[in-house]
Amino acid sequence: MSKLEIKDKIISSMDKYGLMPYPNQNRIKSTTEFYLLCKEQNMLDAYDFANYFSSVDSLYVEKGLLCRYPDEPMRSELEQHDDYISVCCSCGINKDFSLFAKEIFYYGLKHFFYYANRPVNTFKEWLSCIRQPYQITIFALCGGVITTLLSFITLIGIIGMIQLWGAIIIEGIKNKEDTSGKLLIWQLSRADFAFKFLILIPLWIFKLLLKKKYGEYITQELFTKYYRGSLLQDFAKEIK
Repeated sequence: MSKLEIKDKIISSMDKYGLMPYPNQNRIKSTTEFYLLCKEQNMLDAYDFANYFSSVDSLYVEKGLLCRYPDEPMRSELEQHDDYISVCCSCGINKDFSLFAKEIFYYGLKHFFYYANRPVNTFKEWLSCIRQPYQITIFALCGGVITTLLSFITLIGIIGMIQLWGAIIIEGIKNKEDTSGKLLIWQLSRADFAFKFLILIPLWIFKLLLKKKYGEYITQELFTKYYRGSLLQDFAKEIK
């Protein structure tokens, strides 16, 4: 099948909310990665943009607060940082989608960066709802100049940037089979955000480490390992 045929087949397999059915726990993450791949190939149109916007909108509990999935039982699961990062990196799909990152960042400012889409029952659950500085920094960067400046004024941005640099470099050293974190960095490298120069150096080091240790660690390899046996793997294989 051609890239366009696979794209159409993937879209037709999406659920009623426009989300990919796999992996079950990270549907918006895989959906975002699919649209970022399409963006690289100039395969998106107004319908695709509207479809993605609607998909994210369906996950809103309130402005800036996401749930895992619109329907139960997944709606009652605590949403985690990886999906928040994916939604923020959607500014790489369309610059206007930086609105999501702004809303997520401003919600955090109002709630001390505590994101709980349902009442928590244990200390571990409560702790999982607090976002780390590097995650907040990604929200701010993807939200634009104002949110980025706000993050640095509060010093969260400085701490988060150091933490982000370290995370990017460490991911480059980690086991080749550990692709989940690498895919989040892949998303970040394709996002369109303010002050991108702030992470150019660690991203360059990340790519250098991957190339030195594993050879050319390209998009196809990441998606082949993480989405093995899926249409998204087939789609990535067609990317040249």
